[in-house]
Amino acid sequence: MAFFSPRGEPCEPEAICLPLFGYQLLLDYQNSMYLGVGLVLLALLLYSFWPRPPPPPLPPAQTELEAVERTIEKGCADVSGVTTGIFIFSLFLSVLRPDPTPAVTLFGFYGTHVRSKGSIRSFWVFLSVTVCVDVLWLVEYSPLQPIGWEQLQLLSRKEQIAIILSAVNAVYKLLVIHSSIWLCQAFAKREALLNAATSGVVGTTSSGDPLDSRSLSAQVAINK
Repeated sequence: MAFFSPRGEPCEPEAICLPLFGYQLLLDYQNSMYLGVGLVLLALLLYSFWPRPPPPPLPPAQTELEAVERTIEKGCADVSGVTTGIFIFSLFLSVLRPDPTPAVTLFGFYGTHVRSKGSIRSFWVFLSVTVCVDVLWLVEYSPLQPIGWEQLQLLSRKEQIAIILSAVNAVYKLLVIHSSIWLCQAFAKREALLNAATSGVVGTTSSGDPLDSRSLSAQVAINK
């Protein structure tokens, strides 16, 4: 049984038919279960983008480097939140068709956790590949052939859900790809500021801080 059928067709046994935009929505046990899962996913999607109350204002950044660090911190939080939604969508989608996206999201989780520019870059590059795979599947290999609303009504409920989740998840991925590219640019700006700040410094400590020119380590570096 599909989710929709033309209005006026007899309703399936043990199902409820609700008129909706010239069609009728078929509700039985399985359809209700799928719709419940869809509503949960929609709620998670709305929650991730829902405007939240602004945090307490921070004091103005004293340096440009401090401002960039704050930008990176906010960007990592945004990318991590959207990646969580993609991960949940992809887990449900992998039940209906093969989807490598859950493995790719690990790059995003790791990169935002350790503030790694390389991991974030790998994440958005690999995620771009999965978007191409999603589009290829929708156009060439999905049961929606030819693409159209009438054909969508003829598909089974599992096929309809697979197509809808694939399309929504692809849009979701495009949003996080944009945020990840912007985050990589912030990382590059931070690296440039750090290089400019440490130019001419005789050395750095194990934590990356400049050495004091009066310290023994700095004197050894100068004598070399």
